[in-house]
Amino acid sequence: MTSVASRLGQVTAIAFTAVNSVEIVGMPLQEPEEGEYRVRAEVSAVSPGTELRCLAGMQQTPPQFPFIPGYALVGIVESAGDGTNLPLGTRVLCDGTRRSSIPSMWGGHVSHALCREASVTVVPDGVWPESAAIAKLAAIAQRGVDVSHPQPGERVVVIGLGLIGLLSARLFASEGCRVLAMDRLPQRVSAARSPLISARLIKSTAAELVRDEFPEGIDILVDATGNEQALLSSIECCPILPFGDTRREGTRLVIQGSYPGSFTIPYQDAFMRELTILVPRDTRPVDKRAVLKAIAEGRLDVHDLANNRFCPSEAATAYRQLQSGEISTALFDWRS
Repeated sequence: MTSVASRLGQVTAIAFTAVNSVEIVGMPLQEPEEGEYRVRAEVSAVSPGTELRCLAGMQQTPPQFPFIPGYALVGIVESAGDGTNLPLGTRVLCDGTRRSSIPSMWGGHVSHALCREASVTVVPDGVWPESAAIAKLAAIAQRGVDVSHPQPGERVVVIGLGLIGLLSARLFASEGCRVLAMDRLPQRVSAARSPLISARLIKSTAAELVRDEFPEGIDILVDATGNEQALLSSIECCPILPFGDTRREGTRLVIQGSYPGSFTIPYQDAFMRELTILVPRDTRPVDKRAVLKAIAEGRLDVHDLANNRFCPSEAATAYRQLQSGEISTALFDWRS
């Protein structure tokens, strides 16, 4: 099927045009070059931490306004250049368009994207486009799981239950870990609670809740807050190791939150706890494939995270609701 935009030779995109300014822009539709696909978008998902920081002008290395944000796009291969292998009509997950008439940061919120074959991941049969778009964000959390090498039965604490934190908690639980998930917002705590996850509201300090849930100490601490002060206070959740002969290893601290710049870890606090500090970097293709497979097989459920859907023309409203904390993420439905 050829989309209306394709017939009109037009690409629609969501653009950040200035600080806290969101607009819909049009661009010429381009044909795929050798090794490229043109993907007709179905759904794109917002990564709240990164995109709200870009919208606020606080990204460390942003392009100049205007630019196209987003890096979680699901769509259908509409046309293909020479040297490609996927058949037309294949549903794929991609980061965004590699060519556009205005700059991109990463160019995911567009009606049509031009993508290299190596940058697309085929969506398995039975996975809805909305779930596949969330899979890109779940793959970021999956990378944090992989670098920390969790073992069944290990005690894991996730602090900060935005989208990445919530997905991290679910993925660690799927590995057989005992998971405690915490946040200061009741609605986020409710979203995290499940038979496999103990979710608690932080009323005083996170360390008090951890000592109550895991008096024997924790193995992995996931910071998903993106807040330096919250990160520093969360270190107190990790047990101080006794000197002398002990077989206990220090906590693995996974810094999964998205930070705009540098932060400082207090040496003495890290030293006494013998912290291993892990900083996962985005995703690999294997992470995307693994998450999509888990969704297809029913081992990871993200259906409830795809409820807040907007037409692209409602993008400004969606970002305002994200800024106010009314919703945890948003999906743009390009089919409408």
